[in-house]
Amino acid sequence: MGLFHYLFSFEGRINRAKQWAILLVGLAIGLVIGFAFSFTIGFVTLGAVVNGEKTVPQLLATLISLWAFVELYIFRGTVGDNRYGPDPLAGRG
Repeated sequence: MGLFHYLFSFEGRINRAKQWAILLVGLAIGLVIGFAFSFTIGFVTLGAVVNGEKTVPQLLATLISLWAFVELYIFRGTVGDNRYGPDPLAGRG
C-alpha cells in the first residue's frame, strides 16, 4: 500500500510508526508553508511601512502596539511620490 492509500483511504489499518511518520511529514510540510507565508507577509508589511516613511523609533513603537494593524493596513501611506518611489495609488481619485 502506498502513501496515497494511507492518506486518502478508509480501508485497512496502519501501525503507530507509519502514523507518526505521516504526522511528522505533514507537520514539516505545514511548517515550510507557514514559514513561506510569514516571510511573504513580512515583506508586504515592510512595504507598507516604507510607503508611510516611518523612522526606526516610529516603526518599533508601531510594531509593538495594538495600533500596528490600523497603522499598517488601514491608514494610507504618504500621498504623492516619496524617496522610495511614486505613489502606487496615483491617478486613482
